Amino acid sequence: MSVGRPTVVRRAHAGAVMLLGGWVVMFPPCVDSVHDENRVRTKCYPAAPFARWKVGRTYETEQTCNDIVARARDGDGCWNRDTKGMSAAEAAKAVSDARIESAQWMDARCVPAQHIYPATKPATK
Repeated sequence: MSVGRPTVVRRAHAGAVMLLGGWVVMFPPCVDSVHDENRVRTKCYPAAPFARWKVGRTYETEQTCNDIVARARDGDGCWNRDTKGMSAAEAAKAVSDARIESAQWMDARCVPAQHIYPATKPATK
């Protein structure tokens, strides 16, 4: 990939996005597990195959991608959710989602977009 080359985004017919160039933040699979009534732990699986990882945002450069991940790891993000007006079940889900999102950033990785979205040859007619 050449330096300064803009990231090109093309939308496929199924709503999928194919990226050419750039860097993608990848998040490992994580789950919450209840250890007792008052403690919930979030467990992430960074050794899981990349096929199970969640694809995040795409950035033009590796440096930008790594800076975003570093800032998130340092707590430069709001993982608290406003639960006013939510039912108890909705509030519990919002808090669980925030905990998982926070944990995922700890093991997030930046990978070249072509590793996630390999270039394909155009179909011949």
